[in-house]
Amino acid sequence: MVPKSVPQQAIKNCGAAFQRFFKKQGRYPQFKKKGVHDSARLDDGPGTFVFDGKRVRLPVLGWVKLREELRFSGKALSTTVRRVEDRWFVCVPVEVEMPEPVCESQAAVGIDLGVSTAATLSSGEKLAGPKALEAHLERLQRLSRWHSQKQKGSRNRRKSALRLARLHARISNVRQDWLHQTTTRLVREFAVLGIEDLNVRGMMGRAKLAGGSPTSAFVSSAASSSTKRGCTARSW
Repeated sequence: MVPKSVPQQAIKNCGAAFQRFFKKQGRYPQFKKKGVHDSARLDDGPGTFVFDGKRVRLPVLGWVKLREELRFSGKALSTTVRRVEDRWFVCVPVEVEMPEPVCESQAAVGIDLGVSTAATLSSGEKLAGPKALEAHLERLQRLSRWHSQKQKGSRNRRKSALRLARLHARISNVRQDWLHQTTTRLVREFAVLGIEDLNVRGMMGRAKLAGGSPTSAFVSSAASSSTKRGCTARSW
């Protein structure tokens, strides 16, 4: 049994996807594949779920334990359960009162994005990426080789796929952690960020240079962090 909000929200998401398609803002909607980006909205608006310390009460499912309490105090708007490999997360948008953002510095800096070096500041400082793929490449190749040797449909193949997925998730988490820490530090130190507007996807298409550089997500992460700090991110 699942809450009625699960198919309802799926229909709403489908309608929103078609609206973006007809406005030429996105591609034609595709069906979700089981096991890939699994998620479902389990509530029917505020009041249909309750947080109590390290647990949450969801419709139909009842009380579910959490690893940590809700970090923000405010009005929780919805709950979306999402699976990342073998871990489950509850995504909760919270409506809070935000104070006026104040930038700690009025300095400006230009950022030159690259591949071998993630970013170079106009002050001369070079920001080297975490090289997460390079650090885990040997183990990734070994697990991929073992996975390809398992018989399709077998239990060992499912276990091998889970180990491989965990490693991919770790590599992604290392990149995201570096991005958030780096962009947060930059918006704290500078009021204006000038970011070079590049065809990053074309740069990453080079076989010898596509070694896990986090450049493609740097601009969006910097813009998000600058919004929280009241700074300005510009591209040229």
